[in-house]
Amino acid sequence: MSYRTNSRAPYGLIDERVDGQNIRIEVGGKKAERVFVNRVRLWNSGKKPIKDFAVRFRSDTTGGEGFELLSVTHKTKPEVDFGAITEVENTNTSRKIKYELLNSGDEDIASFLSSGKTQINVSAKAEGMWLNNRTKERTNEKTDRFYCTPWVMNICSAIISSLPQ
Repeated sequence: MSYRTNSRAPYGLIDERVDGQNIRIEVGGKKAERVFVNRVRLWNSGKKPIKDFAVRFRSDTTGGEGFELLSVTHKTKPEVDFGAITEVENTNTSRKIKYELLNSGDEDIASFLSSGKTQINVSAKAEGMWLNNRTKERTNEKTDRFYCTPWVMNICSAIISSLPQ
């Protein structure tokens, strides 16, 4: 089992103080002054299916007074017939989520909305299973290629502009 968290700071989505406007922010009926999102990609990197697997996603900070993990949503691969995802424990700073079945290559991108900046820590334990943090490893994901594209274009442009005409 492997996972990857945001390698950058969490994304700030909205703040109730926008250009002097008075905006009321609610997530699932809970009021928040601002909202941030952290994403965690979790996938079965092994060769065997994993059944009834529980994972704890925990904020690395108490976040101060009023901090709360507001909600979590899931984007799975495969999108259809992924298997049940059940939230079995819910606190202001953590969620314990149980996956009914993770076949080899199955993945879940869990997006956590919070009322403050935080990083999400991942922990799990199961017989014969290792949890690998792949956050700092280089990947070939589309998102990583997307961030590299402007750099490559700038380098090519600099090379072309320096060529004799």
